[in-house]
Amino acid sequence: GTSIKNIISSGSTTLYAKWGTPTCTVTNGSATVATTVDNKPTCAVTCTDGYHVGSSGTTKTGTYSGTAGQTSYSYTCSGNAITLSWANGGRGTAPTSPASCTYGNTFTTPAAMTATGYTFNKWSVNSKTFSAGTSVTCNSTNLGVTSGTATITGTWTANTYTVTYKAGTGGSGSDQTQSV
Repeated sequence: GTSIKNIISSGSTTLYAKWGTPTCTVTNGSATVATTVDNKPTCAVTCTDGYHVGSSGTTKTGTYSGTAGQTSYSYTCSGNAITLSWANGGRGTAPTSPASCTYGNTFTTPAAMTATGYTFNKWSVNSKTFSAGTSVTCNSTNLGVTSGTATITGTWTANTYTVTYKAGTGGSGSDQTQSV
């Protein structure tokens, strides 16, 4: 090729730096465009469902730039905040905590509720059930939502008692047993 010395000695020449296309990597999403603007990598980011760009909210797309001379840029989409609403299933007192979870992270279901005459089974949401005190991943598979509120309901079984009737003093007949 031609050396810079030979180009400059032949007259007035303007030289421009040629930058290659930067690489853009995104965690929990993808980079749909990678360009160089003002010598900075610029990436159009699209987050997967349940994740957002920026510090809060549910916006899934944005354009982000690195610093001058940078050849690659990495961005992490943040998990949406999901509000957890706990319902008592008609028995006991519903818990209030945890009140939320971050999409992609885990939370622990509350302890079993109590109610006279009933046994607590499990927590139910989105056709899934989880035992009390279980670690659950905050995602659409488990909660049925990528943002907003998930209502998680306690499920119960009525207790069964066995009553035996006995003939008292001076009474007659055999003992009778009945489950109620």
